[in-house]
Amino acid sequence: MSKVIQMTQEFCSNELKDITFMLRSENTFSSFMDGLCSWLDASGYNYRIDTVNDIDTYIIQFDMGRNWSLYFKTQMQLVFEYYNIKNAETKMTDNTVILNIKRES
Repeated sequence: MSKVIQMTQEFCSNELKDITFMLRSENTFSSFMDGLCSWLDASGYNYRIDTVNDIDTYIIQFDMGRNWSLYFKTQMQLVFEYYNIKNAETKMTDNTVILNIKRES
């Protein structure tokens, strides 16, 4: 396991719930994603959300290198686990993270 993944897991195991409550007042996946988009806006990161059929795709361009992309990708995998989101996947390049989330019917 890479050091970045290990550090992300340790951080999220202790801090994920606190992060969620700091972003929004309720602890739901929807409020987490809303807070994430607000954080991305405030931070000036480029991102877009595409919706095709029942899949929301978040494409986030950080331009901070592979380690940051791996950190964020791993964090989002842990977020999906925390909220029991089964139909989601994460992908990454050196500078971009892609989240595909299938909406529940």
